[in-house]
Amino acid sequence: MKEIVHAVSGFEGVLVVIPEEGSGSPALAWGDAFFYYAPDGVMPERTQPYGTIVTKNYPDDEESRLDEPGRFRVNITSGATVHRRSWTRVRALRIPTCSFRTLCTGRPDGCQW
Repeated sequence: MKEIVHAVSGFEGVLVVIPEEGSGSPALAWGDAFFYYAPDGVMPERTQPYGTIVTKNYPDDEESRLDEPGRFRVNITSGATVHRRSWTRVRALRIPTCSFRTLCTGRPDGCQW
């Protein structure tokens, strides 16, 4: 995780927020990383992060098994246009697709090959 945070924090306009105790963030978010586009260095008030690194199971997400040592999940938003283009290509090329759970956990359940 540290390597990813270090690499992404070097991109122009990126603000990395890693909440900790006393930060005013909910305890559940402590230790996770949130990536924002904020060229002014100020966390946007009404914008979701474009990327996150989640280091633990959240409620109703025990199947990710993130509480196991060394496990984390990287979430990245590509935007609607890129998402539509990418999935159109996947379908056209008949590339195997996997369930969201498989992509998150690396487990093969739900994979269609």
